[in-house]
Amino acid sequence: PKTTQMKNSIIAILIGALILFVYQALAWMVLPVHANSHKYTATEDSLLAAMNGLEEGVYYLPGTPPNIGKSEAQKLHENNVGKPWAMLYYHENLEMNMGKSMGLGFLIDLIAVALTVRLIQLGNITGKSNILRATMVIAFIIVFSSAMMNWNWFSTPWHYLTGEILDHLIGGLLLGLWLGFILGRKPKAAN
Repeated sequence: PKTTQMKNSIIAILIGALILFVYQALAWMVLPVHANSHKYTATEDSLLAAMNGLEEGVYYLPGTPPNIGKSEAQKLHENNVGKPWAMLYYHENLEMNMGKSMGLGFLIDLIAVALTVRLIQLGNITGKSNILRATMVIAFIIVFSSAMMNWNWFSTPWHYLTGEILDHLIGGLLLGLWLGFILGRKPKAAN
């Protein structure tokens, strides 16, 4: 029984990670889930030229210069209320290494599924529907603690968030169905 449980866990994790990975690839490359995630601007060349020389990182514009006092920072913030603002990720070089990204993507999925399986085991969650429900609860926790927090604090637009939320919920559903099937089966009685 212990060996069978270990074998089932390994199979559940490997195939679960593959299910997530394939869904994510389809969501970005084939399905219309992320068709509207990113906007285009005809001024991209001039924007990128203006950013040339920046240190790689995340920028909040208008930002607060370093080494100013709290009251001065508060004044700057108040003066910018109602004006345009942006948050951007700046990289010095566009890297097109699909092999690296896909390899890391699968590794991240593998870790996420392993943690999910471990949580199911630690919680003694049994039965297909209970495992599916537990997996969906995890997916909703991720949605509310990441996507919805970004919407709340950074006003992340819905055209981007919709795909992210769908990825978490559809991925959670597919994973929950698989884990419910493989881990939710009743052990065979010993002869």
